[in-house]
Amino acid sequence: MRKILIIIIFTITSYSLFAQNNNTDKGYISLGWSPAWGLGHFGDFVSDGSYRGFFLNGKGFISENIALGGSFGWSGFYDVKDRATLNFDEVNSINADGAVTGNLTNYYYNIPILVDVSYYPTINSFIKPYVSFGVGTVYSRLESYIGLVGVYNETWQFQMAPELGTFIPFGKDANIGAHIAARYNYITFQDYRFSGISYFQLNIGISWKL
Repeated sequence: MRKILIIIIFTITSYSLFAQNNNTDKGYISLGWSPAWGLGHFGDFVSDGSYRGFFLNGKGFISENIALGGSFGWSGFYDVKDRATLNFDEVNSINADGAVTGNLTNYYYNIPILVDVSYYPTINSFIKPYVSFGVGTVYSRLESYIGLVGVYNETWQFQMAPELGTFIPFGKDANIGAHIAARYNYITFQDYRFSGISYFQLNIGISWKL
């Protein structure tokens, strides 16, 4: 997987160095709200989704249609379950036998730091759609509580994030506009409850031309 990513980045960069650039936009800075919904086993863990989150993204064009950039964000998931049982022997952080039963509250927080490459197929049109692929590291913290008994797992892991979005200017010659994007996130998070975290995210905000 690492070799494939290196080949893709090298190919795009090599093409961009020799491509003629007729794009008058230098790049974009985007900021906004990022609600998210868990998928698979992670979606069972936090079935209510997340409406607490933000994103910050910046990118610059290296050719007419190709932009390189980076992003930073934060998401917080929270969910209260009905009566559940936590078995201590399943949790590595609890050195005890037995179990506890009660109302279960789950939390998940993350801070992704990614680099990405974006392709804009129609950069000279009024609406500017794009497709991008980001990779990087992410700080993750997962917590579960039954009454006063709680367990947590925090770690830095690898994340990849394909994204489909668009920039819509507020006017013909406007340098500011709406940013709308849909992103799939996958994190190599290992826990006794599930292996890997995946969730769907919307990025809704404002973009500024550089």
